[in-house]
Amino acid sequence: MNQRASAYANPLLLLLLAIIGSRLLTMAILPFSGTTEPRYAVIARIMAETGDWITPWYDNGTPFWGKPPLSFWLQALSIRLFGIDEFSARLPAWLVTLGIVLLIHALGKRLYGREAALWSTLVFSSMALTYVAAGAVMTDVFLTLGSTLAFVSIAMLSLGARSFWRWLFFIGLAVGLLAKGPLVLVLTGGTLMIWLAWSAGAGRVLGALPWVRGTLVTAAVSLPWYLMAEWRTPGFLDYFILGEHLLRFIDPGWQGDLYGSAHDQPYGTIWWYWLLASFPWGFAVIALAARRTVAAHRGAVPLLPQWSDGEKLLVSSAILPGLFFTLSGNILWTYQLPAMPALALLLGLPLSEMPMRKAACKLRKMSILVVPVVVTLGGSWASFHPLQLRTEKYLVQAYRSARGTSGAPLHYIRKAPFSARYYGADAIRILNSTEALTQLKETDRSVGYFAVRRPELELLQAQSAVRCEPIANSKRHVLLECHYRPGDSSSGSERELLF
Repeated sequence: MNQRASAYANPLLLLLLAIIGSRLLTMAILPFSGTTEPRYAVIARIMAETGDWITPWYDNGTPFWGKPPLSFWLQALSIRLFGIDEFSARLPAWLVTLGIVLLIHALGKRLYGREAALWSTLVFSSMALTYVAAGAVMTDVFLTLGSTLAFVSIAMLSLGARSFWRWLFFIGLAVGLLAKGPLVLVLTGGTLMIWLAWSAGAGRVLGALPWVRGTLVTAAVSLPWYLMAEWRTPGFLDYFILGEHLLRFIDPGWQGDLYGSAHDQPYGTIWWYWLLASFPWGFAVIALAARRTVAAHRGAVPLLPQWSDGEKLLVSSAILPGLFFTLSGNILWTYQLPAMPALALLLGLPLSEMPMRKAACKLRKMSILVVPVVVTLGGSWASFHPLQLRTEKYLVQAYRSARGTSGAPLHYIRKAPFSARYYGADAIRILNSTEALTQLKETDRSVGYFAVRRPELELLQAQSAVRCEPIANSKRHVLLECHYRPGDSSSGSERELLF
């Protein structure tokens, strides 16, 4: 690499460290909100508290069959080490993302050189989905670690790397199986099939893999948990293999989901998700493709670049999730995350070769910074405006302060949000409307704490046997401190709370 490129690479490394490090801020200051993050955080917390490392639990009586346990293992371990807060639950995803960045750099450096490798890591780290997932309690980033390790291992072998990469391929499959299940076999197998049909050298590389011994390694790492999970909670394999990995994708309106609802999207939506997930770099791909098409039309270059075997593998990996999920309606944008490492590697070289003109440099810097800056500023603003978030963190804190040492539980009517369950843990009780008033009447303290939705507030206050005072609120709930008045002759104590 020439002196000019060497001088430019150091700022790139500093910029990469700044982007990766900036995610730590929002990981620490943003409370859990919505559904996905707090749901998985609750499962990890239960695992950390119970020490049950075999069965993830949706609640204390319901096993969670939707995902394998790798992410929950690491999150529960982090909670045990660093305490029950948002940062500790999110930290494993950040560390795993860092591992993916290192894999991208290793392959990019061998393919294109140090500067292009740094550009690839910058592209990956600043993509919308990557940046969000790097600091979130989700399972997709752990799957992406497995799938990335698998295709990077094959690519390194195609470039003449040491033989230990043959074994890392099978370790990658095991990681994926423990992170999200057989989907990693589909993604990796589909990628290799495309590559085998396209690349003349693919057969030689794949033929050199120790398939029998390697498969035994994958099975030895991943299969014991599957067998123990079925033994502990019979029915797991049927639901997880058939339901989560077949019916979910071929039936857009699948009603068998035990833990949520189906996402019925039009066919082809996965490509819109690709654009969102890769933002802003997907637009760079479109621009580069358009420029090459124009040049090819003029006869200046062939339409398709003269890709090496390794680059053909990257293209195969980058397009496989889109191809596989094109005819599936039950999808999320996170399904494109396994495609992002290969896409970032493909962009590294053209970005490193762009002219050093002022306009080009400015455009690249803006593209790198747009997602980290927007997410960091948006997250910081949201942390100071918690009522804009669907979180129960501050309501639960107000409840704990109000109850003091009394030990009075916090009652939710019919259903408690996952964030309330994470922050409140054993203090949370879920009651129906009749049980709520009965619980208040029978308590020795004659005081109870209820989190009710705003439309339900007036109905509760209308009960003449109950005096309730709002003491805090979240976006969806009002925290009430309620006192029972047993001497009121018009108490209406037999009336049911109508909410």
